[in-house]
Amino acid sequence: MLKTWEKYVKTGKCSLFEEWAAYTGVTEKDFLDGLDWLFKDSRDDKFASGKPTRELVCTLDGRLHHYRRLYYDDGSFKDFVPFEGTGLKRTGLPQRVVRMNVDDPLDACTETQRATIREEAKARKKAAQIWELKK
Repeated sequence: MLKTWEKYVKTGKCSLFEEWAAYTGVTEKDFLDGLDWLFKDSRDDKFASGKPTRELVCTLDGRLHHYRRLYYDDGSFKDFVPFEGTGLKRTGLPQRVVRMNVDDPLDACTETQRATIREEAKARKKAAQIWELKK
């Protein structure tokens, strides 16, 4: 599955990467490194469905962060904690982030859709700058 994601990213056909790159500026290299980490998810085997344990998070500045997914004993989702470190202090995620795990779908995009994503991101960034000037 990782190889398929990599192929789509490198050929400009991964809509998720195109959106993250357009809105946050995350680089292709960082995204591919993040995918490599994400797809090493061993899943939580105490649940029959093998719940994902890793979450890749992208903040608005384009930086990627690694989080661990926690579950209650019944298998329902509980919280996120930073993946690095040994503590399990619940922190949740930073505000205004985009995220993914290994169960998220790989959606392809066409060149036209890719251009639309970039134009919409550019327009939103420009609108945000105008809003900041009005404050």
